[in-house]
Amino acid sequence: MLPRSFHWVRHSIRPGRVGRLNLAARSELARWDSLLEHWPGTSVHQFLLLKLPDRHLFTNASGSWGCGAWPAPHWFCMQWSRQMESQSIAIKELLPIVFSVAVWGRSWRKRLILCHCDNKAVVSQVNTLHARDPQAGHLLRCLAYLQALYDCRLRATHLPGPTNTGADHLSRNRISSFNRLHPLASATPTQVPQPVVNLLTLPAAEWTSFQWRRMFNDSWRQEWQIRQ
Repeated sequence: MLPRSFHWVRHSIRPGRVGRLNLAARSELARWDSLLEHWPGTSVHQFLLLKLPDRHLFTNASGSWGCGAWPAPHWFCMQWSRQMESQSIAIKELLPIVFSVAVWGRSWRKRLILCHCDNKAVVSQVNTLHARDPQAGHLLRCLAYLQALYDCRLRATHLPGPTNTGADHLSRNRISSFNRLHPLASATPTQVPQPVVNLLTLPAAEWTSFQWRRMFNDSWRQEWQIRQ
């Protein structure tokens, strides 16, 4: 099945004519080129959709302070940088989901993770791995890369904001309230490595950038060797 980035090619270019791939299509090819440096070529994550979820991930982002995520008992919370404060709420809601797979994906191998998010647009983007917004599309390619790398599968479902209390507390730095609500949660948070944060939030990040792609690949090279 062709990625959505290539659908326009099938409909717009007639046989015998030459057309130029758009940025989204070139980015998709660059993502696969990067993944092949690490990926052994086998995967079970497509079949994981046939089973019940192994873990539940709860994520949330606030427009003011930051974001948080927790797949019990682990959790993290992170304050927005100055450059992130001006981002749309959709991008802010998507980031903790990508961060979660980046920091916990190695322990999710061959598992189906159900992500609970209170933003319906982001739920749809995660499930289709497609977004019209270029920055969201970039983050979704990172998410697809990490799922393939760690051989796990993430599905998202909508959870109304008032019931997503744990992740909501984390996204507003209300750690004491989170601990009271979830006393069995880990005593200390998982740290999102700063290089990972930098890579995923760089304003000029794009898969077609050779320099950025090389930094991205190098970030997971050590993780991949550990997994092997």
